[in-house]
Amino acid sequence: MTEQDDSYQVREIINNRAFSTVKRYFKPALTLSIENTKFYGFTIISKRYDEERNLISTRNFEKERGFSFSIEMLIKKFKKEYNIDLEFPINDGMTVLRGSGIYTVRIPLTDSFYSNR
Repeated sequence: MTEQDDSYQVREIINNRAFSTVKRYFKPALTLSIENTKFYGFTIISKRYDEERNLISTRNFEKERGFSFSIEMLIKKFKKEYNIDLEFPINDGMTVLRGSGIYTVRIPLTDSFYSNR
């Protein structure tokens, strides 16, 4: 948990996967103010709440930015073509970046990676 001037922030990994949620809570009532769903650290869905716990906005960044290739499609492609499950990182150095409509996947490879294939 991280404390800020007007809120607390908590990051949770979802079932040991590459997805996580970051939740920010209003002080002092500890009611949810922001909930972001992330994939490898970049936000894919953001929800905002008022102090009465009402949902005031939802943003889906894949749809807003017009990505024609979704995260789900990327995960399926890597499973099928490369036998790599992007949902469950194979090592700590594995990253997926997104920018300008493209994804960049970085996978540091080791001898043990090759011997297990």
